[in-house]
Amino acid sequence: MTELLLKSLAFSAVAVLVSVALQPGNAGAATDSGTPEPGAKALAELAMDACFRNGEDESGLKSIAGIQAWRPVSNQELAKQSNTTARMLGGWIHQVAAVPVAIMQSRQEEAPPVYVCSITAKLSADLMFGAVKAEFEKLAATTPATSTSREGQAIESYWLHHSATCDSRVSLVHSETITTVTVRMLHGRLRNGSQHDDAYSEAPSNLMKQRGN
Repeated sequence: MTELLLKSLAFSAVAVLVSVALQPGNAGAATDSGTPEPGAKALAELAMDACFRNGEDESGLKSIAGIQAWRPVSNQELAKQSNTTARMLGGWIHQVAAVPVAIMQSRQEEAPPVYVCSITAKLSADLMFGAVKAEFEKLAATTPATSTSREGQAIESYWLHHSATCDSRVSLVHSETITTVTVRMLHGRLRNGSQHDDAYSEAPSNLMKQRGN
């Protein structure tokens, strides 16, 4: 259900990251062997603040963007990545410890809606992904539900309880070929016991009945 939307998000995030990363002074910080990247904690905190706490809050995320002076993606670019089933709500560029980060928010147009929020950072070494993973797991007090690798990507998947009607589905994705790390969160459904996309295929009311809530 959300595969095309996630591909659209990834394309948009990488496109804006590449354009910013190539500008003078915007290169990602290098990683020292055996030394965690200083921006790992900041990236994990940004993921929790932007996408976990405000990923399904359209006005809340825009408010953070304004306060922290994130640079917005043009409305034209957002419109290009939207369609009748999914709408791109916002896109921004931000700097975290000298690393350019793309923040994207979208809404799946169904009832009730599914919100997708992601941050994507252009990195320089695998260690950065490991450091972000460690900091995220520490901050969210969680461990991976599944770990997979496919098509040049290492993916760690998690579930975080968000509200009475939402268990957030979280993915940490390391794209090795383009050296990016993405923290992506889906909001709007309750976990039904599956680790796959069908965990977000039913309305919260139906899932609550299945769980006896």
